[in-house]
Amino acid sequence: MNFEKESILYGLLFDCPFGQELPDCPFHEIRKLPYEQRYDLVQEMSEQEIDHWLAQHRKCLKSR
Repeated sequence: MNFEKESILYGLLFDCPFGQELPDCPFHEIRKLPYEQRYDLVQEMSEQEIDHWLAQHRKCLKSR
């Protein structure tokens, strides 16, 4: 597992770096989960799944 990617994803699962997520943010529902479940979710992800979520974030960054 790539520690840097994993660390970035953990941050995104806890808060939007812009302070307010967009209405269609794919992280919205995950951020409602208890902290332990968010941690476990990332631990179970493959590197490809992590890459997918980080690509979603980059797409949002470009739209702002």
